[in-house]
Amino acid sequence: MTLPFRIGTTSFILPDHILPNVEFLKGKVDDVELLLFESSPPSSLPDEQVIARLAEVGEQDGMTYTVHLPLDLNCACASPEQRSQAVSTLCRIVALASPLDPWAYILHVPHSPLDSVALSAWHRRATESIRTLLAAGIPPRVLCVENLDYPFVAIAPVIEELDLGVCLDTGHLMLNGGGCPVDFLARYRERVRVVHLQGVLDGKDHQSLARMDRGVLRPLLAALTDDGIPRVITIEVFRLDRFRESIVTLKELL
Repeated sequence: MTLPFRIGTTSFILPDHILPNVEFLKGKVDDVELLLFESSPPSSLPDEQVIARLAEVGEQDGMTYTVHLPLDLNCACASPEQRSQAVSTLCRIVALASPLDPWAYILHVPHSPLDSVALSAWHRRATESIRTLLAAGIPPRVLCVENLDYPFVAIAPVIEELDLGVCLDTGHLMLNGGGCPVDFLARYRERVRVVHLQGVLDGKDHQSLARMDRGVLRPLLAALTDDGIPRVITIEVFRLDRFRESIVTLKELL
């Protein structure tokens, strides 16, 4: 069966840097999620030589990349100084990663419970910052906002106004009472460009897919297969044994 989606995993399957992980994953996956979780110190980010080698591997192996933007940057922060610094750093990272022609950039937009006035201000800050980020050269649907620990409807007006993509994270959804992944997919189907698949066990995510409820995983895979929309499905785990076990589970169900 020809699948409409590309299967990927993270750049931390081995306890090593990004490049050794990508070299190891050649021929095993179609896409690698580059985990740029920290923007500081600058040495935590790949340099231009590493990016050049990643581009070479991608071209040789037919591999694509998704770029997970840093978690320590809040583009909707209330502080103008911190927000400006976050956007500036994000733009530099986009420029650094641009030779990879990423399938998607994954963006977290943190949010705390807000009243209607504060929510409106948060929307405005997020919209202004993301407009600047898009101007750095990202097609809107390639910038994918990930569901986090708050109801996704809170950020939906920003996504719709800017015509952004969406990253569906099944672990976040299941841990935070966000509902059924199939329902989420149905609601944002045309925008979902990336899906982060992971098991949840004892309140902890990023577990093997063998730990994901088959009653959730099976219909989600069916929905992703049936609608025919090209996507990247990332097995979002950070250990080799969990990656291997997840691949076995996928082969059983697809």
